[in-house]
Amino acid sequence: MLSILSQLFITERHRQRAANVGFSLPALLEHDTRDPDIEPLLATNMGGMFLRTRVSSTGCARSGFSECPLDNEPALLHEFCRVLIAEGEREAWGNTVSTVSEGLDKVQRAGLTPTALVSVSKQPEVPEGLRAFTSELPCEALIAAQPGVTGLYTRIGDHVSILAQKVSTAFVVVL
Repeated sequence: MLSILSQLFITERHRQRAANVGFSLPALLEHDTRDPDIEPLLATNMGGMFLRTRVSSTGCARSGFSECPLDNEPALLHEFCRVLIAEGEREAWGNTVSTVSEGLDKVQRAGLTPTALVSVSKQPEVPEGLRAFTSELPCEALIAAQPGVTGLYTRIGDHVSILAQKVSTAFVVVL
């Protein structure tokens, strides 16, 4: 079963590795990057929440793993949208619009290609080339740019880590 989150981000799946006792899971991931243009970043923490983070002086961005079976991913997507809206308002990113067409234009004006639309209800007309999904959100819809720009989704069993990048331009919220 493919999840919506796995369609919004570059996806990595790993198997749990056996340690001396039981199976081991990492607590966090370090993403090696030398690209300062990937900020602003939102990353999951071990509690299943999204927090602002940044690329360290050594060129790493970190995200934490939290327990999240596939059935709980809609709640994680809801949390991502909630934090995206709050941070966007606090930082004046201008990543909220009132219509889907405005949102698509905003992503394109940023030089990105919109590839996914998540809405609370089925959209009657979805532009060609755009994948449409339905989920419970704290907004009307979420528009995402291509996964190569939006960040990384990593799943190990029932644990997930997400590092969302360029969140001020790669994601647009329709309120």
